[in-house]
Amino acid sequence: MREKTGGIDLSLLPWQSRVGSMPSLPGPSELWIDQLAALLTHLQENDRNDLHDTFQFPAGERATKLSSYADQLAPCQLLRRDKTRGVVLTDYAAAWVKTHDAELLATVFHCHVRYFGELLRHLSEQPATVGRLRELANDDFVLGWKSADPVRRRAKWLRLLGFADEIQENKLRITEAGESLLAGLELQEPGVLGKHEQDIGDVCELPQPGPVIAHLLADLTENEDAQAVRKPVFGYVPIGGGGSQVESLMRLTSLAIPMVTTSGFESMCRTEFGVKSSSARSALTMLRNIGLYEPCGRSEFTATAAAREWVEGGSSIDLVRLVHTRIRFVGEFLLNVDEYPRVSELLGVAVSEYGVESAVLNFMQRIARLLKEADLITETGFSRYSSTGVGRALLKELPLAKPVSSIAMEDIAESVVTEVEDLDAVIEELRQASTDSQAPQRFEDAIAACFLAMGLQAERIGGSGDTDVVVDIGFRSVTAGRAIVDAKSSASGVITEKAINLHAIAEHRKKHDAEYMAIVGPSFLHGRLDQWATESGVVLLSVDQLAALVRRQHVTPLSPNELRHAFVAETGWSQLESLWAARDRQRRLVSLIMGSLAREALEFDEVLGTSLDAVSVYRAIRDSVHPRPSTKEIQEILDFLSSDLMGVLTHNANGYSLHESPMTSSDRLVSFASAIAAAAN
Repeated sequence: MREKTGGIDLSLLPWQSRVGSMPSLPGPSELWIDQLAALLTHLQENDRNDLHDTFQFPAGERATKLSSYADQLAPCQLLRRDKTRGVVLTDYAAAWVKTHDAELLATVFHCHVRYFGELLRHLSEQPATVGRLRELANDDFVLGWKSADPVRRRAKWLRLLGFADEIQENKLRITEAGESLLAGLELQEPGVLGKHEQDIGDVCELPQPGPVIAHLLADLTENEDAQAVRKPVFGYVPIGGGGSQVESLMRLTSLAIPMVTTSGFESMCRTEFGVKSSSARSALTMLRNIGLYEPCGRSEFTATAAAREWVEGGSSIDLVRLVHTRIRFVGEFLLNVDEYPRVSELLGVAVSEYGVESAVLNFMQRIARLLKEADLITETGFSRYSSTGVGRALLKELPLAKPVSSIAMEDIAESVVTEVEDLDAVIEELRQASTDSQAPQRFEDAIAACFLAMGLQAERIGGSGDTDVVVDIGFRSVTAGRAIVDAKSSASGVITEKAINLHAIAEHRKKHDAEYMAIVGPSFLHGRLDQWATESGVVLLSVDQLAALVRRQHVTPLSPNELRHAFVAETGWSQLESLWAARDRQRRLVSLIMGSLAREALEFDEVLGTSLDAVSVYRAIRDSVHPRPSTKEIQEILDFLSSDLMGVLTHNANGYSLHESPMTSSDRLVSFASAIAAAAN
């Protein structure tokens, strides 16, 4: 590895220590180098830069929080977070600000980010498209990228720094400067790491669980209802300075051997962790939720048999086994992390595919931290993870919940009417086509496919002097309006005002007797274009927004009358977000209500039986939803679930109760869904 100015250590990090995320800055990529230089100079000139402060790039349209810049630039070691000074430059960044040396910046990227120099090596062999480079990256380095976006970001930086350029057919090639850079880089050899990582999970030996934890796992396998009552909340874990989550849980569990009072627990938390009594009480609830504490008297708690077994053995893997039997989406996190490496993506999977309606980002982060401390996953970038060999070995023995979406799809797949079979493929094609400026018809087809996937009627028109796509917002002759959509692709990924003719779009609207107008592009240069489009009643939909719209419609379907807000300028998107939030709240309430009734079914009360009325349900779930639900909301859901048609709950003098497995109720709803979907044929 070549040495740069100031004797800075530019030795290559091991592949596993390098991150998978490449930075992306706000605004057009053509200005990233100038923006980076301006940002670093600004930070260097200030003694303190708080994370909540903002930076306004002179050529940009809006200010951006420094925390957002840190999220992008800290993983590649250009920025770091300091407790006293906020966001500060690393030595690498300080050296680059002095010299603006392209090779220095590229070498910093290569030392800390996977598949940067290795991408150049692929280009040195022959020019390639970003799609082909994604295939090579996955084949040679087992990166598992489903989207071309990671490659596209790397390619943008290489082009900006002069080490690659674009030629015909959207292919990239290495430049002479790139060849010079490549000659001095130490590169990861293809195949070696991938093979090792795939094989290690098959050969590592895990510690055997003790009899108590083994029994809990077996019960989860054999008892269908045990999966349904796993809790959708992890809870607050107090952690001392520099400590780990596992260490804190070990200390708290040991405190309850043989017994601890509530006041003693709160006192210990104040002394050891410096937290308030309210936080200590939250931690106590957490310990009960995850199966480490159980009551042994009034205001007295003791460690459970499983918790004692874990403390005696000391294996963090046993802790994960135990937590998995009590908390939802622990083993399921391991199952999905390689396909969805971002925590935010895993949160979406938990909610949409596993029905963990009350899941929030903190819930996922605590699971990620537990799995990381147990060496079951490794961090590959900011809030991005992949499974380890040990994690994959443990996954083989954990009884997992079945995705709710897969249960439904098994029964209704044949009757669901859709022009699109693979949602991920539709969105990926949309992204790739949006920058394929040589084939505009491809982008038009991709946009039409997205609207078809949302259950709307869409027809590609195309051709000179006409709109590109006509969308009827409804089903067959029953619609909530018609929209004309113009497709604007760009190799640069940014649509400027020069590329748009608002007068022509207005003419297209008249020609097709449409109420709404939209333009879809990879992204838009904001400023005057926003104002002009709003004044003309034209919606600017970025590829990211359209992709989000498609995914949201599959997770939280809206009616055509509600979906028309996607085509309403200025206020439409905020209306959609309000509607989605309302639907999410409804689904979350149903999930929480069913969960509370399922717990009652397992814990029979001699006085009340297994029934709960609306007030009792409110007390059980009020702190799991914000704002708190009203008893009217709860009563409406109880009435709906206990109706003759639904038959999910029974109603008696004491309230409502489950009379069958939630899976049976789910199957009944699936049968209704099949009947509804069949009507579309």
